Amino acid sequence: MTAEQLDAYLMHFRIQEITLKLQTQDYKIPASQSRCPSPEPEYDSSGRRTNTREQRYRKALEDERHALVEAAFKTIPNFRPPRDYHKPTSFTAKVFIPVAEFPSVNFIGQILSPRGNSLKALNKKAEASIVLRGKGSIKEGRGYGQGSRSTTSQHLGEPLHCLILATSPNRLQKAKQLVQDVIDAATTSDNQNKRKRQQLRELAIINGTFRDDENKGLQIALPLQSSSNSQLGAVTCQLDSDLGKEDTIDTEGRPASSSLA
Repeated sequence: MTAEQLDAYLMHFRIQEITLKLQTQDYKIPASQSRCPSPEPEYDSSGRRTNTREQRYRKALEDERHALVEAAFKTIPNFRPPRDYHKPTSFTAKVFIPVAEFPSVNFIGQILSPRGNSLKALNKKAEASIVLRGKGSIKEGRGYGQGSRSTTSQHLGEPLHCLILATSPNRLQKAKQLVQDVIDAATTSDNQNKRKRQQLRELAIINGTFRDDENKGLQIALPLQSSSNSQLGAVTCQLDSDLGKEDTIDTEGRPASSSLA
């Protein structure tokens, strides 16, 4: 038996093993498998928990089987997937934002940026849908409105997070990494936060205060290199204030008022 044949046999055997577990609802986590810390409980509209240990293990089995089936199609001639296998059309994940660990950081502003440009760029780069959800993602007293945005607000009981929807595992993983990069950048000092400096530049351009006199526009619009700490603080406060306005942009990066349309 060649190495390729052995790999194909092991792949096919693992697919059958997972299929049997799913069919018999054998969701007991093997004792040899390391257990990660449990995430925050999540519940549906009926109050039933949707992320128990068994449910998370089943999801992990389904994801593993899907990856194996995709690989088998490419490497095993005339491969036929299990009868109960249905190719998923979407993949979802949540990246929770460490608000409690960094209470002074304006994560929402860092993710959205002026007019939601940063969030739009994240969606485009990841080729996935990334939206803010959870506590603080919507201004208190403000609902979703009419039409398609009239959805349940049960997610507001969850910690602040980015909800990611992708059409493939690779895009999902890429989106998760991009969101994590934003979180990491947001928790660095202002002098090292290139993302925030770029947002300051965008804000200055939007407000009409940006000048580029003899290639010194960056120093004027972004006084991060100035010796005046008070000047830096003023601009930073203005950025955080403008980025946190819920009536200007929504948590999906779209204008929320007709004035920006």
